[in-house]
Amino acid sequence: MQAFDGEMGHVHEIRVLDLTRNELLFIDDTVTMMMDYGGSISSIRNQMPTIVVPMPEDFVLRLAEAILLADKTRVDETTPLTVTIDELYTIREISQSDVKIGSEYIGYSLKLKVFRALLEQQDQEVEDPLERLLEGIDIEQEELASLQELQDETSHEDSNR
Repeated sequence: MQAFDGEMGHVHEIRVLDLTRNELLFIDDTVTMMMDYGGSISSIRNQMPTIVVPMPEDFVLRLAEAILLADKTRVDETTPLTVTIDELYTIREISQSDVKIGSEYIGYSLKLKVFRALLEQQDQEVEDPLERLLEGIDIEQEELASLQELQDETSHEDSNR
């Protein structure tokens, strides 16, 4: 999925992470809002020796909406958080795998979700290269099935090497 960022004029890939309340709160505790003080960008919270990462206001607001929504659910239910690829990399950076809340390894579970989201597009591209190659070509379904079988056989032979 793509979204247009009119302010910067860039197109950004968008992903949705389904996060638990504890995961959302962990992210909120480790980010601070970036502020523009007349051309000098800083953060509201002083950055201490712990990991605190400045994030744009729109991310902080999306995170706040997700936390408010999660507050109305059970602790073990997930809530969607829409993020850009850059935000995924930031969440990856703050997610230390040994961080626990109660018995839940928050950092580890966040890393897994981030990695899955980052590799999602790559998996889709690898999933069916034949379909991409044949895009726009008028071909009968029987011929397409034969080509797909040939591709599957080739892939199977390559994996056995």
